[in-house]
Amino acid sequence: MSTARILIVEDEAVTAMAIRKHLTNLGYSVCGIAQTAELAVQKAMEEMPDLILMDIRLAGRRTGIDAAVEIKARSEIPIIYLTAFSNDDYIREAKKTEPYGYILKPVREQELKTTIEMALYKHAMEKKLRRSEEEKATILDAMPVMLTYINSDYTIRYANRVAAASAQRKPDDLIGARCHEIWQENAFGCGDCPVLRTIETGRIEEGDVTLPDGRIFHLKGCPVYNELGEPDGAIIFGMDVTEEKAAAEALSLAHRKLQILSSITRHDILNEITMIIGYLGILQCSVDERGDPEEKDYTDRIMGASQNIRRQIDFTDQYEELGVKEPAWLSLHDMIRKIPKGDIPIRSDCQEVSIYADQMAEKVFYNLYDNTIRHSGGATGIKIHCRRERGELVIVWEDDGEGIPADQKEKIFARSFGKNTGFGLFLSREILGITDITIHETGIPGEGARFEIRVPEGRFRISG
Repeated sequence: MSTARILIVEDEAVTAMAIRKHLTNLGYSVCGIAQTAELAVQKAMEEMPDLILMDIRLAGRRTGIDAAVEIKARSEIPIIYLTAFSNDDYIREAKKTEPYGYILKPVREQELKTTIEMALYKHAMEKKLRRSEEEKATILDAMPVMLTYINSDYTIRYANRVAAASAQRKPDDLIGARCHEIWQENAFGCGDCPVLRTIETGRIEEGDVTLPDGRIFHLKGCPVYNELGEPDGAIIFGMDVTEEKAAAEALSLAHRKLQILSSITRHDILNEITMIIGYLGILQCSVDERGDPEEKDYTDRIMGASQNIRRQIDFTDQYEELGVKEPAWLSLHDMIRKIPKGDIPIRSDCQEVSIYADQMAEKVFYNLYDNTIRHSGGATGIKIHCRRERGELVIVWEDDGEGIPADQKEKIFARSFGKNTGFGLFLSREILGITDITIHETGIPGEGARFEIRVPEGRFRISG
């Protein structure tokens, strides 16, 4: 049995004493009796009881309903009405104060007990719900991102403080308004908007949206479903990426300027190298006529160094775009298909795989093929296969050639290592590293080269 403290508001002394006796018999504590609306408000604020039994007709000009309105405005104390009248007018007025019960006099002890216990239980549940709602609101308002819950007609059901602040309003001011009216100042909806796509497709959609004031927000829409499993609105997450976009644009502009400078410089150097090689060719003819072996050795060395410089400059031209363009989803099958056909056949079982990588990733597979042709003596075929491992995707490239000596497995990825330019595998690792993809050589010497490319979770897709 509850030991709740109860305030009785009743202007008839005999009735008040009878109610006190009932409450005492039921194990409740009576913290006071008030005869007027004014006294009821005063005692309620002083005692802060767990519940008030409120007679509607009281001594004086004010009613129990008047007292309930004032108490409700100043506290959350639950109120049960007591009255000898049951007409519709009283009930209609009483309902406006959202009472927890309504008992007709004369009061019966069992009815009193049931009504009080239900009222106390309902009040306790409401307090828990309010506390839960307040905690949820605190958590959502503390999030550093916009969070908006919209209905399928684009009206806003909830918005956290960050979302409201982005529109220079209060959260409650957004409720009921359509999202495009708030942020786009547009009564007719938006064009290619992730919110629109989410509600239409029932899938998670995301993208950038530019507001009329020039700000750019990255939005991600997550569909909400009704009890029939049909799309019924969306939760929208958003972040202001205006500064990031401006920085990216400035960086892109700087890259373009550097590319122009690099292109001009490379062109001029190649012209000079071409002249050097040309004059060296004339000089070599003269040296050959004289037959001096020492002079021939010098001129051959100079020619070899000059040609190597030209090859390296040509090679840097191919990789000028490294890291400049945004990474993208690239089909592994398409990248392998673009490798120029050579004498060593390629067999792949990764047709349904795509990876999120720098757009120069196809150079990686070209370099692996070139590495097989140049350095895997005796290789007759290449196999490419994929597997999942601890959340990652492992792409295996292996041939049946001589393999890589144990002491060179990491050296082959070093800059300028090898007999050719020495940039191929070095740059391959750099290209993959832009999106946290790794590459290592794990083959057994004498049994063929084996390169393992590990793609982190979230950076690969397998269709079908």
